Amino acid sequence: MNKLNSQQEYNENDILVSINKQLETTKEGYSDPLDGVLTYNNKGICTTFFSGEKEITLNDIQQKEQEIKDKIQALEKLFNDVNESPIQPNLKWIYLNSILWVKNKFKMFQSAIRLEASKSWYILDEKIKQEKTTEVTHLQEKIYGARVSNTPEERNVIMQRLLEKFEKNKNKLTDQEQSTYQRFLNTIEQKYGTIKKNTTNENDTEDQIKDESDLIKKHKNDKVISKEKLKEYSNKILNIYKTHFIKNNNIPNPNRKADIDPEKKALYLSSKENLAIPESYENITKEKFTKVVIGHEIEQHLLWRNNTNRLLGEWFMGNWYDLLSEWVAKINESIASWEINGLEDLEKLKEKPGLWIIGIFVCENYNYEDSVEILRIFHKLGKRKDEAECLKKATDMVKRRKRFFDYSLPGSSIKDTLYDRGKNRVIDYITKDKDIKTAVWKYKDLNFGKLWKEELEIIPELKKELWINDTQVLQTLMISRILNDKLTKGKWSAREYSNPLGMKKLDISTKRQLIEVLKDINSLESPSQIT
Repeated sequence: MNKLNSQQEYNENDILVSINKQLETTKEGYSDPLDGVLTYNNKGICTTFFSGEKEITLNDIQQKEQEIKDKIQALEKLFNDVNESPIQPNLKWIYLNSILWVKNKFKMFQSAIRLEASKSWYILDEKIKQEKTTEVTHLQEKIYGARVSNTPEERNVIMQRLLEKFEKNKNKLTDQEQSTYQRFLNTIEQKYGTIKKNTTNENDTEDQIKDESDLIKKHKNDKVISKEKLKEYSNKILNIYKTHFIKNNNIPNPNRKADIDPEKKALYLSSKENLAIPESYENITKEKFTKVVIGHEIEQHLLWRNNTNRLLGEWFMGNWYDLLSEWVAKINESIASWEINGLEDLEKLKEKPGLWIIGIFVCENYNYEDSVEILRIFHKLGKRKDEAECLKKATDMVKRRKRFFDYSLPGSSIKDTLYDRGKNRVIDYITKDKDIKTAVWKYKDLNFGKLWKEELEIIPELKKELWINDTQVLQTLMISRILNDKLTKGKWSAREYSNPLGMKKLDISTKRQLIEVLKDINSLESPSQIT
């Protein structure tokens, strides 16, 4: 933060560090449920909340409820302290929202404790079940947004797909299955209104995904970049960005690096903001390297974390945490692969409710057993023909969606709606004014991350309060876009590569570094050369 008053800068930064440390301390031991992840043992005991070594007693429940109550009280105290602090108004507003977000999650845990205990044969009074279910449902809406069943635009598309899938493939079902599924369709129609048939000739999403998966398998011999080479190229790209920002923006860029990590299963950013390459990672295609490793991980997550740490304090616990960054990273992937060449192309990336949200809708309206049966039949209506696979897919889906809810009652965790909904809302936010200059400005502000759409609106004011201008912000050069084009389409030319969302032109030295990387990658034409 480049303030005129250095003493003010020190005091404010000191306050932010203290707030973030207190938030981290409060969250300690609860990272999994904060992410909506619960674990169970083979006895059905929720080991996220209980030890799982013995039957759950009332004393166990009360101890856990008190533990969570203590954390809620700590968050309330922190909220009051932040509210009375001298930090900038917009910054304070963002922090207060973030603390409330964490507090509501802990309140949800507190309400769900007895419901989770009842899954392991703890006897819970039916009246208490209903009360706790209502509490959890209300808190889920405060944390994640409206229920799918209460969102007409999502609900109508889902109901259409449920009907059309049945009409198209019901011959795959037994008479009993057809009768069960037809009753289900009749019930939701009576509850929510007539199901309108879709008159467009759109491809079925699930079938399309399956076809794309088969296509990828056919081209498996195109995998030409090994783990060691992935590490080497990633570090070269990181170094290009580092030297560029020091030279052109005079911004110190941390000494990040990519390395092989034997403990991780997927590419991710560690707490030290480095790129981890799993030991078990398969050799990948050039296209995936440019889209996922560079466009997604390096050009979004690494730059975004750097900007967020500078603007909002190191390790800021945002209102929606990493989700906003994930949505923007997906857009970065589409820019890198030339799916976006103008503002109008963004609309094509918007998601319709998919299988995850269909599962949520079913679970919101049915108990565990009925939800599994309906979704098992739905899976059978698709391309999957194996009965055991259909049952497993349905069971896994329902267990995930019944997190924090009792199995005997309707209700669903709606966290998974955030992925489809979030991407659409980001696109709506960027394209709202139908103006490319405004879209570029908003896209740049998205790189401050960990904020929600209402909070994004105040970023311009916040930047002025903190004396931050665009030259002090790390912005992607879209190196991934250039590499993807040159690795998949042709040789290097003098052409300038436009980023529809605002790329700076590359200087000669950066181009030369990229050419060297390109030459090396292009030498890996045959899978037999992989080491």
